[in-house]
Amino acid sequence: MKFSRYVENLIANLRSLPENIDKSTSQPPFKIEGLIESLIQEYNIGELRLEENIISHWRNIMGDTNADRSRPQRVDKKNRLIIAVSNPILRQELIFQQNDILKRIKKIDGCKNINGIIFKSG
Repeated sequence: MKFSRYVENLIANLRSLPENIDKSTSQPPFKIEGLIESLIQEYNIGELRLEENIISHWRNIMGDTNADRSRPQRVDKKNRLIIAVSNPILRQELIFQQNDILKRIKKIDGCKNINGIIFKSG
């Protein structure tokens, strides 16, 4: 029979044994099936990530000439897409086209929450 820690410490005192002063608690073990399912849901495993979705539509977003000279890197915490651009001249041209590019990105499924674009050299 399993006793509470308080009762076990009383018994230990009566038997002149040291008390259990661990901070840990004994919990029933997790079932692995439930743990795996919760991890799959929490981290969206098996689903298409936002960045992968943008990469698959990259030619439609940027056009044939600019798609080869730029690439999406990531979406930051403020839901802005960071795009690496090959040279500063192209970067300046894309800044002028930023609103049109953002409209094309928002037309893609799952990309409606992108708030802005940041162009960086790279």
